[in-house]
Amino acid sequence: MSSVRRLAWLVAILTVGLIGITARREHSAGAEAWETSERALAKGDRMEAVRAAGRAASAFVPGGSFSELGCRRLETLAREAEVRGDDQTALAAWRTLRAAVVSTRGIGVGRESWRRLADEGVVRIAVHAGGEQAQRSGALSGALSREWTPSSGAFAALALAVALFLGGAARAVWVLGEPGELPRVAAGLAALGLLMTVVVVWLC
Repeated sequence: MSSVRRLAWLVAILTVGLIGITARREHSAGAEAWETSERALAKGDRMEAVRAAGRAASAFVPGGSFSELGCRRLETLAREAEVRGDDQTALAAWRTLRAAVVSTRGIGVGRESWRRLADEGVVRIAVHAGGEQAQRSGALSGALSREWTPSSGAFAALALAVALFLGGAARAVWVLGEPGELPRVAAGLAALGLLMTVVVVWLC
């Protein structure tokens, strides 16, 4: 196997490892948050249940269940609070749901329906509150639709950039002093990874 192929395999292994570690951490965080939400509901502490369900909803892992469970729990808590006339809890639940789905959106992650549902809930609470808030509900809805936060795609790009930098830098140090173009190739990959990191951070 050529040195270039070994470098490519090293970058691939680092990338897969980073993704695996992140996925495992998110799954564990989602499970823990869901259990906390269950305990809070059993005690009748709805605000703590909202906060914990929000953490579960934010712990998105492709194929995982806790993020979806967290979203459904937040919707249920919000609707039940609206029925009771508890605008504070309802608004907290809708806002938490929206923050969770916006922060975990990305390529192949279809969560736009959850975001629209949360936006409608936030505006509905504003209208229900009446007064100045009701007059500004249209502007609020527009502001919600334009709001942007870094996506999971951006974090994936950042992980790839870091893997390129680490792989290239490690290989450059390993072959330092060897003749030929390999040290330059390795250094070039490290530089590319560093540049990608700067670009992704700047765009976010």
